[in-house]
Amino acid sequence: MKRNGIIYGLVVLFTFYEAMVYRQTAPSGILLFELLLGAVLFLSARVQARKLEWYLERKEEGEDAGLRIRAVNPTSWPVVGAEVRWNLKYVNEAEGTIRKERISLGPGEARVVSLSGELPWCGRAAAELLTCRVPDCLGFFSAQAFLHGRVEFRVLPKPVLVNVEELKTVPSIGQDGSLYEKNRSGYDNSEVYRIRGYRDGDRLSAVHWKLSAKNRQL
Repeated sequence: MKRNGIIYGLVVLFTFYEAMVYRQTAPSGILLFELLLGAVLFLSARVQARKLEWYLERKEEGEDAGLRIRAVNPTSWPVVGAEVRWNLKYVNEAEGTIRKERISLGPGEARVVSLSGELPWCGRAAAELLTCRVPDCLGFFSAQAFLHGRVEFRVLPKPVLVNVEELKTVPSIGQDGSLYEKNRSGYDNSEVYRIRGYRDGDRLSAVHWKLSAKNRQL
């Protein structure tokens, strides 16, 4: 888009140079047409930036990947490659990840665009529309529109498929320890026969902390 604007400016300068040097009617008429065309395109971009409607939605409650943008173009001019900037973050975060999406709309067209954005952890997240750069139909100029739209949702844990037949082969251990460690005596909480001093390699969870504090040693 920026490159097209530079090319348009160079063409206008070249036509202006031709009109000033040769003093002919044709270059002057072409220059006037180019200036009028630029003004019309610039105004059309400004009008579309104000009249376009943007809605940030989600498909279902609690769905972390169900975000989408619904865009409506009520004007009679097409929109080619409007760049929408949106933010995806957790609610408690100050800054999130800025993402971009390009959307094209025909005259009077309404379109729904699905957004792809995943967060690594579970929690409450928020997506927010920030700004949009709307170009003219030829891509020479663009106008910026500030969008308003925020959706909060929950990022849920992803389900894991488990083979039920494999679960049947896993032994069931009760809270009181129905099965004991045959090779490592004392590794079950319900299998404690005596208390001894700490030795290197013992588990810290097996330390009697109250008695250790009383004797000032493990």
